[in-house]
Amino acid sequence: NISLQSSKEFLRAENRSSTIFPVFKNSSITTSIQFLSYWLKKHGNNVIICLTSRSIDGEQLEKKYKIITEYKSYQLQISDYFSDLKNGFCGSVEVEVYSKNKPFYTFPAITVYYEGNGSSSLVHSGIRTYNKDEAVSDYAIMYPQTGFNTHLSNQTKNFICFFGGDSSVYNLCIEIFEGSFSRSYDLEITNNSYGQMHVIWLEDLIDASDIEFLKNPKCSIHHDLQDVFPRFYVGILKENCPP
Repeated sequence: NISLQSSKEFLRAENRSSTIFPVFKNSSITTSIQFLSYWLKKHGNNVIICLTSRSIDGEQLEKKYKIITEYKSYQLQISDYFSDLKNGFCGSVEVEVYSKNKPFYTFPAITVYYEGNGSSSLVHSGIRTYNKDEAVSDYAIMYPQTGFNTHLSNQTKNFICFFGGDSSVYNLCIEIFEGSFSRSYDLEITNNSYGQMHVIWLEDLIDASDIEFLKNPKCSIHHDLQDVFPRFYVGILKENCPP
């Protein structure tokens, strides 16, 4: 059995797998995380999970530890950490899983779940900051990427979301193309704090005169992210629906 008082052998940076999820909340939509404690079944590891909630600006709001010693499925209501905030994207939760042994994969199998108004959506863990013994060269991220599809209408907004690490500036180039139409938008994004949430709304980039020629354009992202794993969250937001 383990406890926080005797957990120094667990809370080591090299024994960490992690991810950061965007939190979305309003009067009828909640955010939770779900996972199966597979660490116990596969590796015989008890684990300690650290949950750190942050505001959009990256300010730490709360940090909680949860000791996982039972093999079962878990659902944790993250919206409860943001009880006073109900304005859509309101911050993030960083999930860090510490085990006694170094994990085989530094991405934990955890899902964020948005639910409300008779609909829901979910996505697997994505962006994360690197451990001290990791480097961007450890991952095959320099290969060409496929991009993603968007949908432009009066009822929806398309977003790209990521979280900052220790760098002060990130440079992104957002490319939108459909048929013969192609535009690129260069962005210099200031990052003032670890964990700062950056949300880019595609409709804010595209000129009004161009939108009439677009319906379902494709989008690709070029970037210089080196201190966070560049797996962006992208999606469509419709009024009164989960992202």
